[in-house]
Amino acid sequence: MKLVVLCRPSVPRNAGLALRTATNFGPCELVLAAPEKPSLTIHPDFEMMSHGVGERAAKARLVPDLDAALADCQWVVGFTARVRDHRVLCAWNEIRPELARRAASPEERVALVFGN
Repeated sequence: MKLVVLCRPSVPRNAGLALRTATNFGPCELVLAAPEKPSLTIHPDFEMMSHGVGERAAKARLVPDLDAALADCQWVVGFTARVRDHRVLCAWNEIRPELARRAASPEERVALVFGN
């Protein structure tokens, strides 16, 4: 299973588009970690950008923080240009083959993390 995690999302439009994309390219789950406003999933912009996705709000899982979003993941890739703590910064084209292999495995839970 693949997860798309938006960390501290604040724009309903972006979250709605992420849900629509995750649904169309699934099987993929959208997780909203510590959204700025929990009502993000009922905002009209969220609904507009996630057009075509049935039961929108139910398909975007809200969790209190990034740790909760990643609790059962075996492999996590964060998309950023900033190096923090113990994290390793790699070029996307270097990890793409390994990411594709792990994401295709039914035994692995892989998360792609975007946001702050």
